[in-house]
Amino acid sequence: MIKNFIQLNARYLSNLSTTFISQAVSALSILLLTPILLQQLGTTQYSQYGVLVNMILFSAIFDLGLNIGLLRKLIHNHPNNLALINTIFFFFVGSLCLLAPLFWILFSVGFVKVESNFYYLSFFVSIIVIQNFLALFFDNIIQSANKIYVGRIIRMIRTGIEALALWWVAHTGSILYLFITTALINTVYLFFLFAYAKKEFDFYLSWANCKWSLIVEHIQYSFWYFQSALAGAIVFNAQIVLISSIAPPTQVTHYLLITRFYDVIRAGLTNFVGVMFPSLSKSQANQDWAAIARTYQKVVLRFVGLAILVMLFSMSIGQYFFKWWSDVKDADALMAFNCYGILLGLLLIENVPNVFLAALKKNKWPSVVSTIQGLIGLALTYFFLPIYGITGAIISLITAFLFTSGWFNFVFMRQQLKQHLK
Repeated sequence: MIKNFIQLNARYLSNLSTTFISQAVSALSILLLTPILLQQLGTTQYSQYGVLVNMILFSAIFDLGLNIGLLRKLIHNHPNNLALINTIFFFFVGSLCLLAPLFWILFSVGFVKVESNFYYLSFFVSIIVIQNFLALFFDNIIQSANKIYVGRIIRMIRTGIEALALWWVAHTGSILYLFITTALINTVYLFFLFAYAKKEFDFYLSWANCKWSLIVEHIQYSFWYFQSALAGAIVFNAQIVLISSIAPPTQVTHYLLITRFYDVIRAGLTNFVGVMFPSLSKSQANQDWAAIARTYQKVVLRFVGLAILVMLFSMSIGQYFFKWWSDVKDADALMAFNCYGILLGLLLIENVPNVFLAALKKNKWPSVVSTIQGLIGLALTYFFLPIYGITGAIISLITAFLFTSGWFNFVFMRQQLKQHLK
């Protein structure tokens, strides 16, 4: 029986297992590097570095949802895929001309606080943003063949090398050198992703293969994926920029340490659902809504259990491990740590309908609601942060979540299943 299960689910299991191993490598990298970077850079510079890293993550919105739209079109064997691949690739490369000046302006006017090297930092930060676009671009081509495990293996090797390199460079105490190191490693990483993507999907990159009329249509097709990414960036990444502008470096550092610690858990557990994207999209193409409904019910129940465990962990041994790891013993920071554990548990449950709706391209209204959630969270953070510190910022996120996506996505997913199972 077990053998038959493994044979039937071999690809899913290989995708899932390598995703978890890759995530474990990333988690180990974060857990080992963060204290070292904090020690070498100091509180002020580490807070600046953390804010810039969050800016890079926030800038994922500038891919306009084109990557996830491309993945779905490749899975559905959309016509003009070769021309679309070339058009999107050169569109991303050309985005550097806009992003570099944008970052320079943000740094020079003090919207994002950095002490010096505005020009160089804006260039290398924008380079890393473009590299992230291209990494996801090539990885999606590999994923379209349902070979997620290949991209994950390449990624975990890259993560391990980057961790060692950043550990070695950290002794310089230079934020700029850290970003230069990441950019150089990403260049090699992209080469290997490109090589395997080309092997899996026969294409070649040439300006002559671009068909720029496709970009407008694809932006329209991918708009709600962009909106969903924007909402996620507002919820998770924009807040830290706001906090850095009104809170002292110590509070910013504490908030960064808390989110870094929990991101390890969040990324690992959400992969259970994330790796299902290609198979869910194929089930929709085959109109197998009964299978989608069965899978959805099972995954929701499992994640309710996982969420409860995460909340219990955060209020028990998780707090002791966090204090040992971060050397943070401030009472307000530990209260914020417990509150973030509650938030993470809620987000894990809500991630299930969110991923299902994205895979089924039913994410229009969830994206709108999630954007409203992020804006409410920012407004409440601006009000409560000066009063209650970073605990107030996290309570703001929980409040915004409960009044928006915390209930809407479940109701909307249930409506979609009822509609297609009639």
